[in-house]
Amino acid sequence: MYQGYFCLLNHHNSMKSIINISMQKLFSTIIALVCVVLSMTAQTFVEQKERRVYYLDVTASMTGYRGSESIWDEVVYNLSEAIDAIDNEDTEIIIKTFTDNAHKVQTIVSEKATESGKANIKKKVKEINPSENTDVWTDVYVPFEDFYKHEIKRNKVNYFFLMTDGQQTDNKKHLGGAEKLNSAIANWNNITNNGEKHIYGFYVMLCDAARSENIKHQIKEQQHLWPVESASVNINLIRPKKDNFICNIRKGDNKRYIDIPMAGKIKGAGLKVTGSNDYCQVDRTEIIDDNTLRVYLLLKQKHLAQIPNLSTLDLQISQPTTPYTYLLSDSVSVQCDNFTPWAKIGIFTGVGLLLLFLIWFLLIKPAKYRTYRAFSKQILVKQEGNIVRQKRLKFTGARMVVFANKQVRQSLFSRIFTGKIITYVSPEFTQPITFKPTRNRKNSYMSGVGYTVTPNPIPRNGVATITNKQLNMEIILN
Repeated sequence: MYQGYFCLLNHHNSMKSIINISMQKLFSTIIALVCVVLSMTAQTFVEQKERRVYYLDVTASMTGYRGSESIWDEVVYNLSEAIDAIDNEDTEIIIKTFTDNAHKVQTIVSEKATESGKANIKKKVKEINPSENTDVWTDVYVPFEDFYKHEIKRNKVNYFFLMTDGQQTDNKKHLGGAEKLNSAIANWNNITNNGEKHIYGFYVMLCDAARSENIKHQIKEQQHLWPVESASVNINLIRPKKDNFICNIRKGDNKRYIDIPMAGKIKGAGLKVTGSNDYCQVDRTEIIDDNTLRVYLLLKQKHLAQIPNLSTLDLQISQPTTPYTYLLSDSVSVQCDNFTPWAKIGIFTGVGLLLLFLIWFLLIKPAKYRTYRAFSKQILVKQEGNIVRQKRLKFTGARMVVFANKQVRQSLFSRIFTGKIITYVSPEFTQPITFKPTRNRKNSYMSGVGYTVTPNPIPRNGVATITNKQLNMEIILN
């Protein structure tokens, strides 16, 4: 007997495990289908807007104080040239000034790169007078700290420009600055998640006095942070505007390509794209529409049946060292799509129906067809003063409960998509009574021709009385 019981128990547990595994496979399949559809529709994208923050060293040395090289006029001119070169009017430009930690970083102007915005920026920059700042030190770590705390916007592509004519002050009167600068630079990878975020920085050493091999070495250890040894910040910033693409490899050789929209000026930049997997490789690249790289793919396999429906091809973008031109991001990923047209139709249809079902069962059905939670009542039916019916009735899980003298028919489709209807059949209910849950699904509304109820809605915990004078009937729900 016990052996049979344990065999039955083990069989039950085995069946339960099989069901759980099947449900996991079904769920995984659904997720995979959704991912396929999302990848197929990934060609459309919203371009992230740019935000450029320029930190200007405004210590008096910029204007030749105490025999230093006077470069302020050149810096202002070059900065104006860089601002004029920005061709996207949605780009946000912020100019800030700094000296040392004892003085706050000042925001001079913040404008969009419209014609009027650019004019105002250049006007405000020309009004800056560094020659007044003679009794200050140079704390180069301050711009880093300010940028980290206040200027990074997660929904934008962020650019950081630090422009200085000197090095970090670190002497007996102003100790600890070098250590703080080292720490600020080292924190760049943490802030940018090792280059995964759209944050790019340039440490601009405006003259010989600002150049340091030690600083350059530290900067080059960071992702997306570059040293610039020039008084010019008119830099060509090249990057892919998106990093995920899809290509239908069933197309012919001249149609099997992806278009990579690029930020920056790519003509003459010498960009080269390479990439290969087991099934296809980069064939050639050309520039179209001035700012788009068109990359053609060549199949390695002769028979499409030997290629999986989806495969990943990683492309590497390279650019020869060119003055004032920086390739900010050098890789994109391509989903190679080998689905037949009928397979795509099937996938889209299946996932579309799945989404409709999810919307119906998770959103529409619970709102439109509410069901009873834990709800049961003791029913006592009196007719002409005599008790004719007494029973405990459960409403739980039903969207509607009907007292009638015959069964209410309901199709399987209606039961699945709208919820079950429970009928309590008794000959005295020649005039049906209908019960439906309230909005909070705790109480119940009653309706029926010739019936009155007190109270209505009927409380889950409490007594309600239903009367029908025509049938000389009284129903007590407790």
